[in-house]
Amino acid sequence: MNSFSHVENGIIDEGPKTLPRSWRNISGLHHQDAAGLKTLGWLPVRYENEAYDPATQVRTGPMGANVGDAVSPDADEVVGTYTVRDKSAQEIDDEKTAAIQAELGRKFIKALVKWMAPLLGKTVTEARDEIKAIYKGLP
Repeated sequence: MNSFSHVENGIIDEGPKTLPRSWRNISGLHHQDAAGLKTLGWLPVRYENEAYDPATQVRTGPMGANVGDAVSPDADEVVGTYTVRDKSAQEIDDEKTAAIQAELGRKFIKALVKWMAPLLGKTVTEARDEIKAIYKGLP
């Protein structure tokens, strides 16, 4: 799927989005060639630096392809650039700790339900479903 942005007076005012079929009393916009689209202010969007490893890197952005961003008058495309940085050792450790704590919490609740169900005269499935129903009602 190709993304396009509309640029008016050097500023992105729509997009990035799929090119509309009609826009401002113009139908068949999706049949226009690149030159025709450019005269109407529609430019294709290309992203740079999209690839990253979420386990070891943090990606922010994109910059340059959002509503309100400036685009050069002679541009043939809008370029959105992501910033990618390596996670610090502390960030990686914190994420690992959070994942371990979440897994321990899930295992603890599972064990607790398994232990409590017979005491309440319920099957594990019944007890689990009852707990889910209670949590569903919480804000």
